[in-house]
Amino acid sequence: MTLPKREKQAVQPIRILLAEDNPNDAEMARRELSRESIEFHDMIVDGEEEFRRALDDFKPHLVISDYAMPAFDGMRALEITRSRPERIPFIILTGSINEETAVDCLKAGADDYVLKEKIKRLPFAVRDVLAKEQARRDKAQAQEQLRRNEEKFRLIAENSIDCLWQMDMEHRYTYVSPSLPRILGFTPEEFIGTRFSDHAPEQEVTRIGEVARRMLENPQQFPHISIETTMFHKDGSLVPLEVVAKPLFVGDELAMILGSARDISERKQAEAALRENEKRFRELADMLPVVIFETDRQGNIHYANQQASSVFKYPLEDLVTELSIFDMIAPEERDRARDTFAKRLRGEVFGMINYAGLTKSGKRFPMLVRMSPIPADEVVAGFRGIVVDISKEREMLAKLDAIQKRFRILFEFAPDSFFITDLRGRIVEANRQAGKMLQRRQAELIGKSLASRFRLGEEERRQWRKLLTRSNKGLPTEMEEFTLTRPDGSSIVAEISTYPVRIGSKTQILAIARDITAHRQLQTELENHRESLEQLVKTRTRELKKALLDSEANRDRIDTILKSVSDGLIVTDVNKHIILMNTPAEEYLDLRFTECINRKINDVTHHRPLIDLIQLAFDESISVQADVEIVGKTSEAHVLEAAAKPISVKKGKPIGILTTLRDVTRTREIDRLRTEFLSTTAHELRTPLTSIQGFSEILLTRKNLKKADKDKFLSYINRQAVNLAGIISDLLDISRIESGVGFEIRKGPCRLNDIIAGRIELYRLSYRDHRFTTDLQAPDQPVCADKEKIDQIMQNLLSNAVKYSPDGGEVHVNTEIKNDEFRVTIKDRGIGMTRDQVRNIFRKFYRANSSDTAPPGTGLGMSIVKLILDKHGGWIDIDSRPGVGTKVVFAIPIDTNKIDRDPVQGENQP
Repeated sequence: MTLPKREKQAVQPIRILLAEDNPNDAEMARRELSRESIEFHDMIVDGEEEFRRALDDFKPHLVISDYAMPAFDGMRALEITRSRPERIPFIILTGSINEETAVDCLKAGADDYVLKEKIKRLPFAVRDVLAKEQARRDKAQAQEQLRRNEEKFRLIAENSIDCLWQMDMEHRYTYVSPSLPRILGFTPEEFIGTRFSDHAPEQEVTRIGEVARRMLENPQQFPHISIETTMFHKDGSLVPLEVVAKPLFVGDELAMILGSARDISERKQAEAALRENEKRFRELADMLPVVIFETDRQGNIHYANQQASSVFKYPLEDLVTELSIFDMIAPEERDRARDTFAKRLRGEVFGMINYAGLTKSGKRFPMLVRMSPIPADEVVAGFRGIVVDISKEREMLAKLDAIQKRFRILFEFAPDSFFITDLRGRIVEANRQAGKMLQRRQAELIGKSLASRFRLGEEERRQWRKLLTRSNKGLPTEMEEFTLTRPDGSSIVAEISTYPVRIGSKTQILAIARDITAHRQLQTELENHRESLEQLVKTRTRELKKALLDSEANRDRIDTILKSVSDGLIVTDVNKHIILMNTPAEEYLDLRFTECINRKINDVTHHRPLIDLIQLAFDESISVQADVEIVGKTSEAHVLEAAAKPISVKKGKPIGILTTLRDVTRTREIDRLRTEFLSTTAHELRTPLTSIQGFSEILLTRKNLKKADKDKFLSYINRQAVNLAGIISDLLDISRIESGVGFEIRKGPCRLNDIIAGRIELYRLSYRDHRFTTDLQAPDQPVCADKEKIDQIMQNLLSNAVKYSPDGGEVHVNTEIKNDEFRVTIKDRGIGMTRDQVRNIFRKFYRANSSDTAPPGTGLGMSIVKLILDKHGGWIDIDSRPGVGTKVVFAIPIDTNKIDRDPVQGENQP
């Protein structure tokens, strides 16, 4: 080890083992070492066993041994010391020794010897011996490090995918690594002694030679070079290489050149493939029927396909050199477009956005725009997007709306009575003729049994039950006659036929009733006056045939009506051809039935889970159901509950598949929010409980705590208990709301200033890092309100102000009377919220910051505050900006008419 210089204090005392039988000599050695400011600990032994134990236990840095002792001698001590694995410096201290003996001691391994008559030399010998030992150790470490570095270089050279090489001053290769055969096919032995010019084309030799000359002439400006070149493979082919070279100088003389060579054949192939793919992409993009574009961060267009020129009527070169995406939008919508563009730069996500497009001639047209960011070095370099001209779609929607209205009119004013009932015969929908036949308004029929609207005889009842049974089995019924007694006592004869239909996920019955009373009367008259009225019968028969044709037309209209049910409906045949699709299904899948009728479903949509579900129902002849995620024309993801059911299975296989689609996005979102709420609630309950348990355990186990510490711990326990009580209160409130019980508001006269001041004083005690200021301007008059609920509002709002002001700061509370309302304003200078966060703040379970580092909370507080104020007939408003702070204003009516002489709540509050 290295000793410090005499004028400096030793960093660490050295341990010296003295083998000496004479206490005076030992003391003399100690004195001399101390005189020279050598700090040490020593141990004195005079026997071999003691000496061995001291080497093991004392672990000396240095051994000083007397040459001759009665039971032990220095040479034996030296032999024992040198037999150990670690090397310990050894000095012989003797009264007299001749030159030959001294040489023997040094040959045996002693580092030095000192005569007792020259004891003053001992400190210098100690320093010299320890310095030499440290130098020896440093040299050994350096040699070991050199060996390791050489081993590392060898491993790197042997395992590197690059070829490492070395050139001498004559530019001949003196070393190449083992990876050379893999790159150029030569063995290192074949390559050593050759030059670059022996293995490269002439033009490359000239070019690389010029670059190397500049590097060697100006090494400070060009400390190394990195360049691409080509060299000949052993088989004669050219290999593209990336070469790095660095010269090494000794003084001003070139000693050698070191470098590496990497085979970049695959990279060159990849670059060529990339260029080919880019060319293919641009060709495909030019063939697409939508506009494709790319912009920079300012919105300037750098790329557009041919469709962009067709849609906006600009030459393509003008689009990509002179115009921005905002020039393609009508002037009145450009501010909105720029605002959306800026939000996308900040990372906000939008789907398809509707704008009014603008052509070069000034013509406006509806269009949808969608953009995705182009990332570059963790920033947005620009945007890539599409523009869809939806002019034709808008025209088609208008036509479809007109068609739907026309068919609805036909349904309402049909000459026959149309009923849609459930499987028990209760009316779900009826047209005007149905109400007229039953002598009831249409609204009075809904929910009533069709049979109960008449007085039926026993035979008619059996006939009606038989009809329902057949319909419940999925079978239609033929026209059957019923003699019906209406509420006014009149009787009619009606023909009723039924058809089971699938509307959404339910099977219902379409009943068509025709009043044939007059027809039956005519038949009776025909029986009585056959000869005289034969011509009349023929005429009536023709009318009946026409009525039957009208009935078929009406059934077609009903089919169209069925397509307008709220759930999506798709019917496919055995070949998976679409034969029926209603409007909701068109909206969900962004399809048009007129465009995909009689086409295979997998040819018109790429929603693989839906296609697989229909295929499974067909293959297994079973009803299957699953949730599928669909991105429709609005680019918003919807979760649909898809159910596929075989239709009329014959010979083990269905003749078609009926598929229904129900939007359950909101249901699944509620399930997710409840799961997230349970997780958050468990965490929020555990946090204060853990703190209460920890600090209470300290108070119980550590009896010697100072009063200040006890008060601090008790204050913290109290704060966490208040937090816990608040969480439990929120949970109980929200539980009552969810169960339908709601809040129980107990209004009474109370002084709100006293309640607010009391709550603020509690927060001053609990949150000393924050400064609470008040300006309670409201007159000291009672207000009719629920004292506990108002205090709960203040608890929630002050808690938010403190939690979202993590660095402390001022929280200011103001009260005033305005417009017969008691208004309270709470302002903080915390982190603030965005507009989107403010819009969602009153949603149950919503938290403005739900990250792992966010302040604790269940996301219920503000929704409870809103409900309490609603119960009081009050209101709340929030103004917040990120980085500035938040201002919350709430108000409740004073309601002086309800204030009586009861004790005023809020007085004498703590």
